Amino acid sequence: MAIKHTTMKALFYATVMSFMTSLAVAQTVRIVDKNFNAPTGANVYGTLQEAADAAVSGDIIQVQPSATAYGNVTINKQVTLMGIGFNLTKEIPYQSTIGNVTLTSNVGSTENASGTVITGLTISTLTLGTIPGPAYTLANVSIYNNVITTLNSPSTAATIDAIDIYANDITS
Repeated sequence: MAIKHTTMKALFYATVMSFMTSLAVAQTVRIVDKNFNAPTGANVYGTLQEAADAAVSGDIIQVQPSATAYGNVTINKQVTLMGIGFNLTKEIPYQSTIGNVTLTSNVGSTENASGTVITGLTISTLTLGTIPGPAYTLANVSIYNNVITTLNSPSTAATIDAIDIYANDITS
């Protein structure tokens, strides 16, 4: 009987620890939508910068297709920035269009955009690794399935390591 009780107790604690671990690594999906019929709620934003500022590392930011571009955004934490992609065979081919996207660190370089994923967007200029403060390394970024007009890495850029850029349509 004591063995059965001990086994049940161990199983209970293992279940509780598993649940707590899953909460610790949970991510929030944030939606950016400029359309007239946009949903409302705690994690719905009208601008991309508002969503990026509200996000914590690991969050997903979904950019809805719109006839209106979403403007510029500076990202200084690890997020997944996800648009609908580009499907020009649709009757009204709305895209998730952004002005300039800058991947950087925060002012104290305690956090940066390493690990960020960018996919399914139309981007005017993508800038990798500007330095607003102390030096840092921008690493493990994946950029795929986007239309990008200009890809930029300034001469004062951070150290860039392991950036995967593939399956994009890059103009210059």
